[in-house]
Formats: sequence, C-alpha cells, structure tokens
Amino acid sequence: MEKVTTVDNVKKIQADCLNLLLEKYPQVPTLLRDSNRNKRLDKGYWFYGNDFYTLISFWSAWDDKRNLPSIHIRLNPKGQATLVMLDSEEGRKEEFFAQIGSALGMSKTDRQSSANQWTKSYPSTDYLKLLEDFIKVERTVIDSLIKAHGIEDLLPSVTEREYKDSLEVIAFFR
Repeated sequence: MEKVTTVDNVKKIQADCLNLLLEKYPQVPTLLRDSNRNKRLDKGYWFYGNDFYTLISFWSAWDDKRNLPSIHIRLNPKGQATLVMLDSEEGRKEEFFAQIGSALGMSKTDRQSSANQWTKSYPSTDYLKLLEDFIKVERTVIDSLIKAHGIEDLLPSVTEREYKDSLEVIAFFR
C-alpha cells in the first residue's frame, strides 16, 4: 500500500479547490500563484502556501510583515479550514477587521509576531463545501463591509485581469 504524504494531500486540496472555482465560480476572481518560486507550480500548488497549508483569498491586500494575504482561508493537509485576517500595521485595517470579526464570529489573538490576527476555525473537513459556503455568504459580507466603509483601496478585491493573468501562468504548468 502506497503511503499518502502531506504533499499529496496539499496537491489534492489545491487541485480540488481550483477545479471547483473554475467549474462553479469562474466569475469570482481568486488570488492565485503567478510565479514558480521554489518550483511550487511544478508541484501543482496553484494557490499560495506550502507543503503544510493552502491559502485561498479573494482580496489582493497583503500583510507585508508576515508575507501573507490580509484576508484568507487557510486549509491544512487534513482539509481543516480557518478564516484568517492579519494586520501588522495597527491602522485602518485593525479597526475594520474588528468589525468584520464581530460580524463573522471571529476571535482576535494578539500575536508576538507583531501582527494582530483574527481567526475563525471551521469544524468540518469538507473543504469544498466550506469554500462554496464562504463564497456565497462570508465573502459577500466582507465585500459589503469593505464597500460600506469605503476602503476598497486598503482591501482591494483581486481583479479579473490579475486572475486571468495567473490562470494563464497556471495553464502552462497544468
């Protein structure tokens, strides 16, 4: 019997999520890997992350100190998901994230890494259903609050052009 590795699980999660997005939600621009740094596209890692987690985001804002998307879903190799919001700057994002966190039932963790972090863990390992539900509900709530607060410049959505450019890069490796 062949042993299934963490890398195999991450590759499956990445492939499943990309397929779901392309088949059911092609109109939803998603943050995708656009370079083959560390040969991750060669491995089939279409989203940001590594051998231990996959990051899925619909916004192009980054926490520069942590080098992670400011808002993302983190999937571990077992398919367990956590919604994460990060802010190292303690500025406009922090105030806004407190409101989103409250609306979505997230909890704030002050981290010694100098990033404020809000998280919400999901009990299910059905990551595809979670992703679909997130697109339909929580993503809509976040987008509405971003627009209502007029901070699209601070937390911009991934543009169609960024998404299409990344898909072209990924097509080369698929």
